[in-house]
Amino acid sequence: AVETAQAHISLKNESKKNTTTRHVMQAEETLRPYYDTEIEDLHLRYKRNLVKARIFSAKKKYDEALNLYEIALETLQEENDGEETPDEAKLLVEMGETAELRNLRKKAGGYYKRAYEIFQNLGMEESAKNIEDKLPDSDDEDENEEEDIEESGHYDNVANEEENENEIENEEEELFKPHPPDDHLGEE
Repeated sequence: AVETAQAHISLKNESKKNTTTRHVMQAEETLRPYYDTEIEDLHLRYKRNLVKARIFSAKKKYDEALNLYEIALETLQEENDGEETPDEAKLLVEMGETAELRNLRKKAGGYYKRAYEIFQNLGMEESAKNIEDKLPDSDDEDENEEEDIEESGHYDNVANEEENENEIENEEEELFKPHPPDDHLGEE
């Protein structure tokens, strides 16, 4: 089921839009019965989690996809006893791309940075060079607070509600405040 679903996901990248949707649906249909199945074999579990993440990403459910990618990454690291591998770096690049699709620039930059470091540590200079332009600038690492809040999902609605209420009050005051008499209305 994992291999079949992976084949459909691979085909979606080479197809036209209407066929792409069909392949994603077929991949999901094939894998869905095994979404929560306990799998002892770490490599098979990693591949299942990876395909599942790709399905959610293809369906533009990026938050769920990123969570699934994290699970796949943990499984891959467990399988490799914490040793850095090219597969881990490639997975981090894919995670960065998904975070970018969700407009999580800081998170994407973190994934790219980790992938870059792994490529460097493994002596994969060409692969590292390929993602250099995706690395965060030193400015990006201290990006504004708003993105941190957005990423964590804890957006402070209270401050926004107060701001909106103040704007509405100001508009109402302007609308209902007494206006000077229109002297020109009585003149003809």
